[in-house]
Amino acid sequence: MFCNDSYKGEEQLVSFNENTLEQILIEELQELGYDYLYGPDMERDYHEVLLKDYFMDAMFLINPGITLEIVEEAFHVIQNLGFVKLEEQNAAFHKYLVEGVPIPYRKNDENKTFQVKLIDFEHPKKNDFKVINQYTVIERKNKRPDLLIFINGIPVVLFELKNMVNEDTTIENAYKQIRNYQ
Repeated sequence: MFCNDSYKGEEQLVSFNENTLEQILIEELQELGYDYLYGPDMERDYHEVLLKDYFMDAMFLINPGITLEIVEEAFHVIQNLGFVKLEEQNAAFHKYLVEGVPIPYRKNDENKTFQVKLIDFEHPKKNDFKVINQYTVIERKNKRPDLLIFINGIPVVLFELKNMVNEDTTIENAYKQIRNYQ
């Protein structure tokens, strides 16, 4: 498919660079059913990583019987994992993705727990899949990965693309940039 520094599309030969690869990936993901959004055009709080509105809508769709209070609490839990070590955050987040987020609540003077599914693995088409490019997050400094994949408003995959025909591009440079996003 790739030949030297060019990509041969259906109609023409295009110069291959990082932006070309980004556009190809976006188109491929759209063909798979992902919605595409351009990060700079989104109205949102740049300090937030999660897409709260999409998260809220998805939780009501994939968790029958859930209440607004339980959805808000689940959002708060994944937004504030609160562990110091990245490995602990990743382990907790993975457990929530796979098993759901346990949210205690009271019903008829009885303590109960609602297991909030973050992703509907049994009915994948119920989930909201988005690909967003140039999605800026402001922490100590601005961070803007090339592409992010969101499922139900939660970022789950990060792409940092590099121009592989540029001699100055190295695996080490890409690795350092990904470490910055952690």
